[in-house]
Parts: sequence; C-alpha cells; structure tokens
Amino acid sequence: FDAIIQHIPSQDQVISAKAIYFIAMSHYMLADDKLAVSYMDSAINMGPADYNMYYYKGRALINIDKAKASLYCFEKAIEGLPDEPDFYAGKALAFQKLKKIDSAQFYYAKAHSFPNCKALNYILSGDLFQENCNIPSALVKYEQALNKLDKSDELYPVALFLNGLMNKLMGNINIADSLFNQVLLFNTTSYQTIAHRILIYYSWKQFDKAMPYKQKLYEAHANSNLPGSSGEMFCIDQFVWNGKVVVVLESFNKYERGFATKHQFVIKNDKCEPDLALLTQTLISESSEKNGLKYKLVKFNYKPRVIYNYDQLTFKENYEYVELKNSVLDILNNKIKPTNSYSPKSSTQSKAQSKSRKSVTVNQVIIKPMPKK
Repeated sequence: FDAIIQHIPSQDQVISAKAIYFIAMSHYMLADDKLAVSYMDSAINMGPADYNMYYYKGRALINIDKAKASLYCFEKAIEGLPDEPDFYAGKALAFQKLKKIDSAQFYYAKAHSFPNCKALNYILSGDLFQENCNIPSALVKYEQALNKLDKSDELYPVALFLNGLMNKLMGNINIADSLFNQVLLFNTTSYQTIAHRILIYYSWKQFDKAMPYKQKLYEAHANSNLPGSSGEMFCIDQFVWNGKVVVVLESFNKYERGFATKHQFVIKNDKCEPDLALLTQTLISESSEKNGLKYKLVKFNYKPRVIYNYDQLTFKENYEYVELKNSVLDILNNKIKPTNSYSPKSSTQSKAQSKSRKSVTVNQVIIKPMPKK
C-alpha cells in the first residue's frame, strides 16, 4: 500500500479512475480514511465510477463519523450490484452508527438473506443486538457467524469469544468456560478471555484456578502488553448486593512509599457513576515493607462525600478473598461500625478524592475485540 501511495507516474502516463481508486484503497487499508474519501471522490468524478468506489467511500465515511453521508454511497453501490450482501451490511452499519436500530436490523437481515453473506456481517449484526441488551438474539447471530467460519479463519477465535461472552451473560457458565478455553487454544494471550476466566473461577470460588490467569495479566501489564484502555486495575469478581451489581477491581501497581489502594468494591448508580466504593488501603513505609503489608478497609460515599475508616478490619498481602468479601458485605449490611469518619473539605483532600474517583472509573480489561475492517 505504501508503494502504491508513493508511486510517481511518468509525465506521459495517463492516470485512470481505477488507478486513483487503488490509491484511495491503499489509504483506506492504512486507516487514513480522510484521504481515502478524497481520492475516492476523485475516482468517482473522473469516472467511470463503479459500485466498489461507492462502497468503500461509504465505509471510510463511517470511520470518520459521517455515517449519514455514507448512506447515499451504499445506495449507489446497491444500485450497481444489488446481489452483494456486503453493500446491505454497510448500509446497516451506517444506520447502526446513527442509532436507527430498526433500519439497521432490516438491512442486516437483507444481507443475511444471501447465501454468500460473510461471517463478519453476522458478527456486526450480533453487536447491534448486544448494544441494545438483546443478548439471546446476539447469541444467535454470533453462533451463525461461528458456523460459517473455518477454524483457520482469523475471525474464528473472535466468534468463539463472543459466543462465550453471550453465554456467560445468559448464565450458561459451563458453556462459556468451555468456549473461552477453546479461544485460549488459538491464542494464549487473549487477555479479554483470560479476564473472563478469572471472573468465572471467582464465581465458582475456585481461586487457585484463577491464580495462573491473574499472573498472566500481571506479567502482561508489567510488559505493557495489555490493551491501552485496560487501566491500572482489572476486574476479579462481580456479585449482586441489594439489587445492585458490585464490581471488584484489583490493582496491578507495585506502589512507592505512601498510601496505596489494592482493591475497589464499586457500586454504581443508575447513571453508571460510582455511588459507593469500599477500598483496601495501606501505608507503605520502611517498616511495613520489612514486616509485610497490611490493608485496612475504607468506605467512600460520593454523595454526600464521606469517608469511613474501618481500622479493626485488616488483611495481609496474601489475603483470603472470601474473608475480604464477607467483611465488605458486613459493612454494606451495617453489621460493622466504622472506627471514624470525616467529610473532605480541604483542597488537598478534594484532590485526593478526585483522584480516587478517577481510579474507580478505570474499569476492566476490554470486554470484546472489535473485528478488523
């Protein structure tokens, strides 16, 4: 692609619309979508324009957040070749980006009506259902994608993972675990899969089986191999308390001197903002490094902002998770009273609270991989 872009034709060489299209496609494949659109326009204006020019211009427009403008391109592509399922799926993707769910579903269904419809289009359709919390329908589409794929296809482990994720969300944990295991046979460094296996083993209270997977995440983090959005913490458990989901995060960090947080038990409100968090905190000093770190439980209320200390609840570095979780539940159920509390008012305390809130919103390892365009 670089060679095509950098090629300089001789003065007497006539450049055709098709040649400009190849330059546009080279920019598209290198993810330079703005230039791809510009060259595709040149190719279309020079003519003769064909359906592929319109289709890939439409895909590039979606990539630069111009989904509405892309609809005309897909319509022209369909007009030129009405039996190509990718063109209908492209139009569905545009409607999906525009949040026009019914139209998106209609055009995905149109794409699926062709026997040569690619597995990727079933995956994108499944994504649409998943985004709208229709997990059973998403599972059907991901299963259809998996059935169309050969094991040698690079999308096969992606489809396996998505089927595993949907089964996990539907409570089919044994099926999910089996599918995640198959993903790891294809890719031992699928960190999304590793993260979900940790959650499964914690839900089964099989913490010894989760430990090797946690170690893999720690090593990947130390080597900067985790996806960029995974943050400094990863999710080890989720459970329901009082009708609300509690997300349990563990920190990767090896701390320097001073206060440090190892765990966060986070409860969010209806706006998906942290409402309440229980943290395990420690003061790292020369003495604690010699004698072993001990963590105490601290509760943060965000509205109103109040910090509660539970100095009577301490945990060693090699803590037992069940004991920690039970202590958190005792605090949530008001079975244990705090030793003291305060409302942060000073600028220093407010900054500390702001930093803590930011760290709470750094959630877990990426949940699902996005298919390549």
